[in-house]
Amino acid sequence: MILLLLIKNFFRRLERNMYWILLLSKSRISKKGLTVMFPVIVEGKGKIVIGDNATLSKRSKLLCGQSGKIDIKENFFIAPGACLTVSPNGEFIGGSNIEISENSRLIVSGKWTIGDRVYIANSANIFARERITDQPSLSIGSNTYIGDNALLDLTDSISIGSNVALGAFCIIYTHDHKYEKEKPAPWKGAMKKAPITIEDGAWIGSRVTILPGVTIGEKSIIAAGAVVTKDVEPYTLVGGVPAKIIKHL
Repeated sequence: MILLLLIKNFFRRLERNMYWILLLSKSRISKKGLTVMFPVIVEGKGKIVIGDNATLSKRSKLLCGQSGKIDIKENFFIAPGACLTVSPNGEFIGGSNIEISENSRLIVSGKWTIGDRVYIANSANIFARERITDQPSLSIGSNTYIGDNALLDLTDSISIGSNVALGAFCIIYTHDHKYEKEKPAPWKGAMKKAPITIEDGAWIGSRVTILPGVTIGEKSIIAAGAVVTKDVEPYTLVGGVPAKIIKHL
């Protein structure tokens, strides 16, 4: 009986792997310089286009729903265990030299535009943290770094400029809840949301939390552990809980 179960499981895995290979072959992924480390999980009826010199690592996932689109230029790298999911009608438009590191999870529900040489470090989570009916956007400029275990909440839109560094364990929240005495718990209050903007050259330290509606100015610095509740002027160093101006740069 055990042997029979093992044989059945083997053929199920084989069938699934063959299906993924079929979908991968149907995708418009350039064969020039392509490296594939099986198994690579490919699912969905959307359109996948990837340029030259791509690396698809073992256990990485490309999931693209109906009428969805993944369109990435050359030198794309997705690490083991990383997952790029595009929901139906969503779009992930990427430049060259994009790297998604191990166990990071990206779930696209609107239109995302990612610049060149963007690095998303290990175990980052980028998706809407609440149920949404619209399609919030994400834009990330070129030469930007998203640190390990970063959490970007796409309940509303996020715009991150070029040459931005986001430290490890940063949290960007675009939604909150209304606190009403009649509710049994504050977190069950009606949802409120607002977009977040981080301008070019900003440096966000590790374990920083940015709350809804905030704009971080150009080349400003947010000290590690700060909680940012209001806009930060360009060329300004802020820190603390809540964050306050330490000095103008």
